[in-house]
Amino acid sequence: MIYIERIAPPERFEKETEAWMQAWKTKHTQKSASQFWRLIRQRKRMKLFAKQLIAMFHEKCAYCESKSGHVAHLHIEHFYPKSYIEFQHLIFVWENWLVACQICNQNKGTQFPMCDDVPCLVNPTEDSPHEHVDFIGADILAITKRGKETINIIDLNRTMLKEERSRWLMNIKSLLILICRESELKQEIRKYLIWAMQPDAPYSAMTKAYLLEKTPKLAKPTTPHSHAELDKPLDKIDALLEEMKVILNTIA
Repeated sequence: MIYIERIAPPERFEKETEAWMQAWKTKHTQKSASQFWRLIRQRKRMKLFAKQLIAMFHEKCAYCESKSGHVAHLHIEHFYPKSYIEFQHLIFVWENWLVACQICNQNKGTQFPMCDDVPCLVNPTEDSPHEHVDFIGADILAITKRGKETINIIDLNRTMLKEERSRWLMNIKSLLILICRESELKQEIRKYLIWAMQPDAPYSAMTKAYLLEKTPKLAKPTTPHSHAELDKPLDKIDALLEEMKVILNTIA
């Protein structure tokens, strides 16, 4: 989980959502909030809003940082649950929308406990997740009570997710081995490792925590890294590791 800076609502957002909210007020006695939401989310304008929201979250789940398709498809998630009567005025509020994979969304469900008058769940657009959770290897650990509640409610150490994180961490470990052994590839691999700590990379919080331990000068340089602009970095990393498989197997 990483902090996400929320951008302004898309063009026409307020006009469209105000109309939807008015429609909801006239129909809420006939349909539940979830039923009404299912109708609205099929609309063309809503799909455009969802696309822009997903881009803001770097095409990753706000909670587990899985890319779309890695563990499940992405959906709009209401941080304050739409099923709670006291939060139904937030159904179409941009600031209440997150992006979540289907599994994290289902795990959260209608759970929304409070911790000292604030939501127990960490909100990555309002909180600093690194203050609440940390990683040791592929395991996510709680630093605070809110971090513990978030891990437990969303089940951020579930088996399938940990397996995905472990696979990605193995790629990072392999890149670290190669950067020490293959001098002609050093700059290329360095770019991959820098990219892997950026918000658009999968499991970037875990990657940064691991690299802070193994190579702190790379993970936290005196002068911050420039943004690594790479075309299809996941494919290139896979291709490089496949090419170097014999060397890596020899070391293993």
